[in-house]
Amino acid sequence: MLWRLLERVLDPRAAFVAALLFALHPLHTEAVTGVVARTEVMAACFVFIGAALHLDERRAWACVLYLLALWCKESGVVLPLVAILLDAHRRPLRAAVGRAWPFAVPLAIYAALRVHALAGETLPAPAAGLSLPLAIDVIGRDLGLMVWPHPLSASYEIAPPTALRVGATVALLLALVVAALRWPPLRLALGWFALTILPVSNLIVHIGVVMAERLLYLPSVAVCIAAAAVDRAIHARVKPSIANAALATVALSFGALTTLRNLDWQTPLSLWRDTVAKQPASALAHGNLGLSCATVGDLDCARQELELAVTLDPTRADYRTALDDLDRAR
Repeated sequence: MLWRLLERVLDPRAAFVAALLFALHPLHTEAVTGVVARTEVMAACFVFIGAALHLDERRAWACVLYLLALWCKESGVVLPLVAILLDAHRRPLRAAVGRAWPFAVPLAIYAALRVHALAGETLPAPAAGLSLPLAIDVIGRDLGLMVWPHPLSASYEIAPPTALRVGATVALLLALVVAALRWPPLRLALGWFALTILPVSNLIVHIGVVMAERLLYLPSVAVCIAAAAVDRAIHARVKPSIANAALATVALSFGALTTLRNLDWQTPLSLWRDTVAKQPASALAHGNLGLSCATVGDLDCARQELELAVTLDPTRADYRTALDDLDRAR
């Protein structure tokens, strides 16, 4: 779907390269393999199809797809912005914005239904310890995972941000803006990233989650578009064989890492053992590993991990209850 969408604004090779890297990106394992996170994939599918329909002048159907995207996951709210961004590659920005007004209808319908369903409470409470510097720091970490997806974890414990990390992230974002001004092929990638990361960045609204790989499913398209632009430059200015070799290397590496990452997601036990190894200070990781151990009958592991989880986060009543259940069963 992404391939077909990008073919409308990029040359055939660039559209193929971006879609290929998107299909193989290891960062998507949580969204694709984790059942609960598949709402991200569903919303993205409708965003891709809806944007393509909008570009093809089938705007009524695009509005239907927008409503479906919103019903899958709130991240689908970016469809009109993506449509405008892509449309602006073919016509003036003002005209592209003016053509997107029908999207206001499904957005209003969704907003009314959401307010009614949630009895007026439309947004979750802010995550504990969330701040503007932390949100900026997480954006820097997100960019790092998009470019270098290793190591990946089902849970991230983010330490309080330092001025150095926040400053480095701001400097990186400014450098990307300057680079986009000097190199037009990067503008689409940067625009895609900015528009799709904002709803999940905790900069505008608090979403209740500080950092998660599944939130980057749509924003990661930006890195794939940027990689396609680099590939196109190498292919045109250096040598096609070098571009093909580089693309094959990245694609094979991504495919191998994705295959290995799926092994971690085979069972709850394997997933949370991997998470504990990577995030030893995470109460969530230890608690879920404890629950997984209890499920398979390893009560010693369950007790040890649940005790660690309660120590790390005394507010988790569910882990205390599970620990009490183990003691009673004993």
